[in-house]
Amino acid sequence: MRRGLRSRLLFTHLMIALAAIVAVAVIAGATGVRRVHVYLEREQAARSAQVVESLRSTYREPEGWDATAVYALSQVATFNHLDVAVYDTGGHLLFTVQGRHGGEEEREGEAAGAEAATGGGAGTSPASPAPRGDEALAIDSAPIVVDGRTVGTAQVYRRSDACDAAGDAYRTALTRDLLLAVAVCGAAAALISLFLSRRLARPVEELDDAVADVVAADRGTQGTARGDEVKSLVAAFDGLAGRLAREEQRRRDMADDLLDGLDGPLTEVGSRLKALGDGSVTPTTEHLRMLGEEIDRLIALLAMLRDLNDLEGGRASGARQAVDLAEVAAAAVEQRRPDFVAQGVALVEELAPAVALGDPGRLLRVAGALLDSALESVQGGGRVVIAVGPAERGAARGAPGGPAVGLTVTDDGPTIAAADLPFFLERHDAATGARRAGPRLALCRALVEAQGGSMVASQASGGGLRLTVLLPAPEGG
Repeated sequence: MRRGLRSRLLFTHLMIALAAIVAVAVIAGATGVRRVHVYLEREQAARSAQVVESLRSTYREPEGWDATAVYALSQVATFNHLDVAVYDTGGHLLFTVQGRHGGEEEREGEAAGAEAATGGGAGTSPASPAPRGDEALAIDSAPIVVDGRTVGTAQVYRRSDACDAAGDAYRTALTRDLLLAVAVCGAAAALISLFLSRRLARPVEELDDAVADVVAADRGTQGTARGDEVKSLVAAFDGLAGRLAREEQRRRDMADDLLDGLDGPLTEVGSRLKALGDGSVTPTTEHLRMLGEEIDRLIALLAMLRDLNDLEGGRASGARQAVDLAEVAAAAVEQRRPDFVAQGVALVEELAPAVALGDPGRLLRVAGALLDSALESVQGGGRVVIAVGPAERGAARGAPGGPAVGLTVTDDGPTIAAADLPFFLERHDAATGARRAGPRLALCRALVEAQGGSMVASQASGGGLRLTVLLPAPEGG
């Protein structure tokens, strides 16, 4: 894919550049040749006009043109490579001047012309200029006007292919120069195309590598945006890769939480059932109640895992709604009160009506899990306080700068070291060796955060642990 993309980009850029260069060369060549032809035609007309002006300025009454005038005309004709024939008003040839050929022939033509012009050659008619060999002549005829009177006619003879020859020479030189320019520009275009193709292909190649890594299950891979060309594509890929990474981490967390949470209850249920089965323990109501409690713990854990999976996967049914957190806490207390009474632990309620945004069923499971955790932490004769009330403004994660509602569960069990508190609710053990609450409270925090709230652990004022759940309050509430 890499070489193919880079080669295609290089070939495309090079072809576009060469096509543009050739098009410019063709247009420049055609326009240049046409302009040269126009220029040469104008030059020829200017030369003919110069001959006529020389004849007009050297004419003298009544003798006409003398030898000096003919000589001056011959110089003009020779310089311009022209032949000239001068006729009187009756159409009789007066004299000729040959400027297209040098040497003796030219001098003879000048002598004959001088003789005819001065009348020394009466009765003779000088020959008109004629083409030599395969020459093709063009004739420009113009009247000679002196003081408003026409005194004769001048015919200027020139090679008709002179413009073509000059045009061919110009075209040859121009073609040579254009070919050289095309070669130089083509080499420059190749280098620029190579640079651009590498620049454009590099981020795409890196993105291709990143896609291959994602396909190979390296979900944390991200692309690198080196230019504006693919930044949006790389950003979209990074978003996809990040989501895949979060989904993968969530799946692993779910598996770890499931293993950690099921290990204790399943082991306890298995050992009790085995003892009942081999007769080492006599079945009693207390044994059955304890088995039921372990099964209830398993059911509650699975329900929390299912809720978390739905919330984090975006599959939760229904939106957050306004719910009285005091009523949720009171329902959790009623469900757990028999357990507290059985273990001799005092359960104190400090519930004030407070409306928060959340899911009532999931918040009920969170409140019940917090009470279960507190009950496990205290000994007989201990004390647990559950309280609901307004919290500090901006405390809830989901409502920055807005009001919040807090649910706290405080016990007088063992005090958690201050250094361990920041890690207490983490799902997994870290290299710090800090004490952890286990998967149940970690799942509670995840459920609260999935509903736009937050959950923190802190030390109680009289010793023990305080767990605080903060949820955003509805606007205007």
